[in-house]
Amino acid sequence: MAALLMFAACSGAPRGDIHFSVQSHKDDARISIQVEGERAFVDIFSASGIGSADLEITSPTLPRQILMRFHLRGLEELRFAYHDVVITASLSSTKEHEIRQSFSKTGTPSAAAGAITSGHAHWMKISIVPGEGMPPTLPLQQGYIEVEVPASFIAGGHRRMTIRWIDFYR
Repeated sequence: MAALLMFAACSGAPRGDIHFSVQSHKDDARISIQVEGERAFVDIFSASGIGSADLEITSPTLPRQILMRFHLRGLEELRFAYHDVVITASLSSTKEHEIRQSFSKTGTPSAAAGAITSGHAHWMKISIVPGEGMPPTLPLQQGYIEVEVPASFIAGGHRRMTIRWIDFYR
């Protein structure tokens, strides 16, 4: 059963308030949004480690930056989709924590996805933010994995996104 959550966040910025609506597709996922200035923080908690959600910015004012914070033990796969773009990212659980990303257009075969690197407009910056005094290693015991929404989403003035996550393949 899908849960529909509405979030209104006061930005305190002269540009106005920033509002989101969120629809989680799994009962065990909890998503909260905070806005500070022109930045939105999307905190994703998922007991099973697997889930998806649709988010929409419902206010006339758009944030200049959106940071998703996945409170998971890892992030083997993240799919971030908007307009006709699908970005797939993974954070390796090996010691090097390699980040791999690719993007494709909606309706094209997954084999047509092209690898991207930092500096690309669709690249999502991914960081491990461990709990205080904890090492930045996976599986995370405390903390979160922070993913910055790509510049192409922000620059394009897009309002709707779908995210799907898997902490570890089982």
